[in-house]
Amino acid sequence: MRQHRIDTAREPDDRRPVRGAGRPVVAAPSGVRHPRAGSITELQRTAGNHVVGRLLLGGARGAAGAPTVQRAPYGLESPKSQGAYVAEAARLRKTKPAMSPRAFADALLRRVAKELTAAGVPPIRWTISESGDGPDGVFSSKDWQVLVNTSAFSSQKSPPKKIQLLTDAEVTAVAGTLYHEARHADQDVVIIRNLLAQNQTVDQVVAATGILKKTVQAVRSTKYAAPLDADQRAHAARMHDVMYGPNNQLLTLLMAHRKLVAGLGTLAEPGSRLSDGKRHVTTLDTWQSTTLTPTLARLAVANNLTPAQKDLHTRLQAVDTEITALLRAWKAAQAKKPAPTAADDVRVAAGDTRDVLNEAYRSLESEADAFRVEGLVSTALEQKLAKP
Repeated sequence: MRQHRIDTAREPDDRRPVRGAGRPVVAAPSGVRHPRAGSITELQRTAGNHVVGRLLLGGARGAAGAPTVQRAPYGLESPKSQGAYVAEAARLRKTKPAMSPRAFADALLRRVAKELTAAGVPPIRWTISESGDGPDGVFSSKDWQVLVNTSAFSSQKSPPKKIQLLTDAEVTAVAGTLYHEARHADQDVVIIRNLLAQNQTVDQVVAATGILKKTVQAVRSTKYAAPLDADQRAHAARMHDVMYGPNNQLLTLLMAHRKLVAGLGTLAEPGSRLSDGKRHVTTLDTWQSTTLTPTLARLAVANNLTPAQKDLHTRLQAVDTEITALLRAWKAAQAKKPAPTAADDVRVAAGDTRDVLNEAYRSLESEADAFRVEGLVSTALEQKLAKP
């Protein structure tokens, strides 16, 4: 998103980028939706819900490849919480084969909601739909709820009515997605606590994040076992910067144009019709000129950038380079007598742009953290389901 989550279909542990759909680019966001790394491409569904994600995200994630985190863990990072969640997912998979995907998602969300409540996170809600072309999971901070679309749980033509008809990989993907989305509630609480610790009022926090007011009030009223330590505060500040703060331009783009990455993926396919990609190329052209170029100029002259901001600057420069190449190839393909390779040049450039957007998205503090936690859960569940 997060669309917590870029939308991509996936294999068990390979999915989602974008989180925070629906935020304005410069003004204070009105709420963030967090779909995972498998959400933007899931909307596509042409290559299958669990295949596109692997293409966009590239490479399996999991405990083995998870980055080392120096700060103290919080919330759903707890091995106890993860263990309880994985045990429940495995139990339902093995003992309730006739359970509907809707009931499965509801049961998992009830389990994770208990873990969040125990960690001091205000109670989350969830809405489950069984049709539509949306991502399989999105967290909306504005509404403080997880939005679930069970029709995106599988790449099969007709969405399965029972979880026994889902593959183990699909079950693992679903469980990982829901945990990933719930992790965004965890993250938002840390952001809220950090802002409140800076003596911001509830109204100021709401204005700075777009998070539901009663959620901020609940966090302010909760007594936590310990204040945030220095590393946790720094983590909160980095997440705020790219989700709600001055450097949220990338997330805003992906959330406002949830089919952009999937559309670039389709355009990159051999034999694709260039006309189908026109709106996505136009979106990038406008975003580059109105938002990306000014952002890069600002970051280039800024003093005392943090390491995370320097990394973001580098990644945005890479995004800018690929968009420029795509626009150049697109223009050449529109000539009266384009070169024989013009269409293929556009397809290659579209794929490169998709990849660099995905890499930049997954490097954002909030998404890197959510993917890491998701990977731990997905790996544990995959191993448990593999046992007879």
